[in-house]
Amino acid sequence: LEVEDRIKSIIRWNALAMVSEANDRFPGIGGHISTYASAATLYEVGFNHFFRGPDDPSGGDLVYFQGHASPGIYSRAYLEGRLTPKELHNFRREFAEGGGLSSYPHPWLMPDFWQFPTVS
Repeated sequence: LEVEDRIKSIIRWNALAMVSEANDRFPGIGGHISTYASAATLYEVGFNHFFRGPDDPSGGDLVYFQGHASPGIYSRAYLEGRLTPKELHNFRREFAEGGGLSSYPHPWLMPDFWQFPTVS
């Protein structure tokens, strides 16, 4: 559990840094830092012990992530090696040169990442 707590702290820090940097570069771009920070333990317990991916024999879980928690989900994916520093640098700028990340879960823009759009 100590390792999981440390990883959770790193993910929260990365999410904060990503949103803060985006707002420094583009004032007012936003980013909903507190949503993931307040639910980080729930997400990390799910990721580490319960959520099953599409390669699972069951076919995987259908998970509807709270859209405003996307900074934390992106930060976790970065630690897993699924996202690049350039993509994090372009948070909320999905059409930026070199690629970026959509503000919220958007399967049309990121079909290999998000299953469902969860912010209207």
